[in-house]
Amino acid sequence: MSSILTRDGKASVGTFLMTNITHMAVGRGDWGDIPAPPSPTFGQTTLKDEIGRSPISSYNYLVEDPLGAIVHDEKTWSVSIDATNTIQFVASIPSGMIVGETIREMGFFGDGVDVDGGNYQDFANVRDQGHLFIVENLDGMLIGEDQTFTRKFRLTL
Repeated sequence: MSSILTRDGKASVGTFLMTNITHMAVGRGDWGDIPAPPSPTFGQTTLKDEIGRSPISSYNYLVEDPLGAIVHDEKTWSVSIDATNTIQFVASIPSGMIVGETIREMGFFGDGVDVDGGNYQDFANVRDQGHLFIVENLDGMLIGEDQTFTRKFRLTL
């Protein structure tokens, strides 16, 4: 006996994520002398050292398209108006907000996030972090004075 998550089921999971993930958070994630960042853990609920977060600026379903402008998993994609099993989140932290910080971790949070204001907020202004849905550890990216940190995260279910 076997079971699978169907195409429609995967699209529904994508829709759930797109309606529940609301913010991208970034952090310092200082792992000491470890040369490469450790893998995130399945049970992780927070970033190691969150700096702040911004709301998701766009959500899209993606569809494979040989003429598409979006490259993901060695394929080309276009935005779809129909629900699909491949989704994309985009969030940015405006220039000047995290100057001089080295970003080593980021996560996508939702389902109960409560922050003061609608744009980028320092972690001190996060009243309820919500739930961590997706986490990624990075090699380290030093943010310059005129640099905007933008992350496009794509997920195929």
